[in-house]
Amino acid sequence: WPGHVPADSVANGIISGLDWFPTFLAAAGNPNIKDELLKGKKIGDKTYKNHLDSYNQMDMITGKGPSARHEIYYFGESTLGAVRIDEYYWLRDDTRSNPEVLAHLAAENAYADAMLAHTRPLQDTIYREIVGRIKADDGTVPQRENGYWYYARYEPGGEFPIHARRKGTLEAPEELLLDPNAMAAGKAYFQIGNYEVSVNGRMLAWAEDSVGRRQWTVRFKDLVTGELLSDTLVNVEPDFVWANDSRTVLYVEKDPDTLLGNRVRRHVLGMPVADDPVVYEEKDPSYYLGLAKSRSNRYLWIQLESTLATEQWVADANDPALAFRVLLPRERGHEYDATDLGERFIIHTNWQA
Repeated sequence: WPGHVPADSVANGIISGLDWFPTFLAAAGNPNIKDELLKGKKIGDKTYKNHLDSYNQMDMITGKGPSARHEIYYFGESTLGAVRIDEYYWLRDDTRSNPEVLAHLAAENAYADAMLAHTRPLQDTIYREIVGRIKADDGTVPQRENGYWYYARYEPGGEFPIHARRKGTLEAPEELLLDPNAMAAGKAYFQIGNYEVSVNGRMLAWAEDSVGRRQWTVRFKDLVTGELLSDTLVNVEPDFVWANDSRTVLYVEKDPDTLLGNRVRRHVLGMPVADDPVVYEEKDPSYYLGLAKSRSNRYLWIQLESTLATEQWVADANDPALAFRVLLPRERGHEYDATDLGERFIIHTNWQA
């Protein structure tokens, strides 16, 4: 429908054949036929008063909103066979702007506050006790990697851990990597999902979420110059690895609808993100997709996991082409995990267990 519905568009939602009547009338200029018939509508010399088990689906068809229908009744001739009720799909609002959804959530929060108001003193007491048992300036045990000691530490009053490193020895000057407390300033929500430093120790990549939907954004920083690079990876998993050239990053792209990670792409710093090639695509939505690097830094892994099976693909981290090959093809009931040791792979498996 030129000007209204783009060619080859797809709309997902509950819809019934009964919905076409009010939908077509809305398209023709009367979006209120259902209400008019319920009250009584005169057409010609007759007055019709009917309840239509149907909905105007113009918003869904034109891409302006979700399906107006939340239930479907299945009949075998005149016998009711089943009822399908969608209790929650209508709450999906990727733009966070649907007035009906926002009003419902506000009402839910107000109800919870009212019902739990008498427990507020106890909540405050428990909170103070928990906080009182936490060391305000706690930190992690430093971990040595590629000539640096990496660690995280808290500062009194800070909500997030500060990520830092020291070169060579623990007595060396501290190099600040990420301070989420400063990065979160002015934001209603903020989280660091993961960070990785390139093999040469110069480039920092991290995943952040400032929305709360786990649709992460990966950013990059030159730790020598302090420059924040323009390269930005959006709607990805917080799961990425550096190749050994310290310029190439593999990352997992999310499906825009299901938000499942289903593609591995390769990005080279300074190159257009839109041109990042697909390295691997998982067609089976029952598998979770992840990335890892071997402890030896020699190999990159694509790790696939479902309820009853796993599969790993491997590539040489020094190979510019990053040509992945499957280690052991997936087989229902077979779960395994591999790592390298010298020129061999050690496989931990449940095969014939």
